[in-house]
Amino acid sequence: MVDLEPLDATKQFDDSIRDRIERIRQTDRCDWCKDTQHPIRNKTMNLCASCYRWHKIRQKLEIEVGQLPPGGKRDPYWQKRLELDVANEAIKLCKSDGNVRDDRLNEVKPIDLRHLIDGLSSRMLGKLKGADLFHGKTEDFSLFSPAQRVWIWHLLFSILSEKNKRERGHRAFSQDMQRKNRNADACNSVDECR
Repeated sequence: MVDLEPLDATKQFDDSIRDRIERIRQTDRCDWCKDTQHPIRNKTMNLCASCYRWHKIRQKLEIEVGQLPPGGKRDPYWQKRLELDVANEAIKLCKSDGNVRDDRLNEVKPIDLRHLIDGLSSRMLGKLKGADLFHGKTEDFSLFSPAQRVWIWHLLFSILSEKNKRERGHRAFSQDMQRKNRNADACNSVDECR
């Protein structure tokens, strides 16, 4: 057996990573979240179970809300309309995860990797303990080759993506409420907003 020089071993490792990344790109993935870990649930729409669930929820609510009379100041159907807004927001989150995943499979900058690790640590350890593990430094991440940065990012994002899927409904509700509050703050009166 021939001992490999460290540079040759690194090159082989990078080649192996590039092959894995290419296989991920070629794999059947969900059209919305681009997840490779979960099987495609609906072959005609090419969606994983989580995204397909949100699609079905939205579809059902669109029919129900479409049959309701227009809402006024005291809308008795406000909950149904809110559920539809949350479902739409959850689908935006699904697609947003997919856009990020697609972009990062092509290139990951050191700052991207640092932001992902900071985000993951703050989600796992809490905002105070895990907020900035690297104290603003990204030099350590530039030591990795571009292929290694993509692979590390993919592995860590897969962990974060699972957590995102579980919390998607709560995050969608929260973002929908924030958007509505911003819109309400921008209006001087209720009549101008309608």
